[in-house]
Amino acid sequence: MKVLIAIAALLSGMSLAACNGPLPQSTPVPAIQTESTAIEPAPSPATAGVTSITPTPAETRAVPSLPGSRSVFIDANEVARVDEPAPDFRMPLFDGSVINLSDYRGEVVVLNFWASWCRPCRWEMPAFERMYQEYGDKGVMFVGVAISDDLANAQAFADEVGVTYPIGADFAGRIARVYRPTTMPTTFFIDREGVIQRRLVSVANEGVLRIFLQGLLAE
Repeated sequence: MKVLIAIAALLSGMSLAACNGPLPQSTPVPAIQTESTAIEPAPSPATAGVTSITPTPAETRAVPSLPGSRSVFIDANEVARVDEPAPDFRMPLFDGSVINLSDYRGEVVVLNFWASWCRPCRWEMPAFERMYQEYGDKGVMFVGVAISDDLANAQAFADEVGVTYPIGADFAGRIARVYRPTTMPTTFFIDREGVIQRRLVSVANEGVLRIFLQGLLAE
């Protein structure tokens, strides 16, 4: 697995360089985070592959009217950590249905935090959909959670990509406060037992996704 992780990190760095051109020496290549410690905000919007966010306090942000939005729940005392069970939550989807993360116990879950204004998120979402089409019938589920976003913009981009996996929004910020995606995009890889195995803070290209998914499916 160490060899696979090293290959994945290299592929991720190569993908980012291809999208953004040569990286300045002062800009670190995004690394795979394997712990849930807080991520320092990027010093400049030019940082390749990640976008820093400053969440607006839930009490001062208007929550859009999304079907089932009041059903969003999560234990605020929990914190998502690698090698620990993924905190459960209920989330309304853009299609009007509602899911629980625990609905997918027994499957490998790719939990992606994104926003329509986040360019790296927009780059990677088509790859997520392609990987879902490839691995969806092999016991892999993708779940997209839009945060700090506008409902119309988030829905429009998901429709533009043609996303078919469960995708919704956490406008109240309850899920984000537990999973703490302070840098965008952030993706969690959860095994069949519901345990978080990896936290990726970077653009996830198809090569990276395939390596991680094959590893989790082989367990």
